[in-house]
Amino acid sequence: MVAVFHAAPHRVEAKHVDHSVLPSVPKAWCPKPLMVVAPANARTYPVAIFLHGCNMVNSWKVACWAADERQGLAYVLGSVLNLPSVKPDLSRLALAA
Repeated sequence: MVAVFHAAPHRVEAKHVDHSVLPSVPKAWCPKPLMVVAPANARTYPVAIFLHGCNMVNSWKVACWAADERQGLAYVLGSVLNLPSVKPDLSRLALAA
């Protein structure tokens, strides 16, 4: 029997991000808690944002939050997840709903 799922060679870090972690980010940019999952290996990675689409409001600006240099995705990777050498490449951003 062949295993369908197996451990990947890269370690990842995951953290739920909300206003307790990002107090000065406008609530419209991050109105609900987000789950940020990132590879732990130092490198610049493309970014994928998955939105479930159920009960979403089109004014929610998660991509704006991700691009915020002071408390966006780069801040969360470096300061919250403690992965300062993991960088987001927002020029290669994918949105999936």
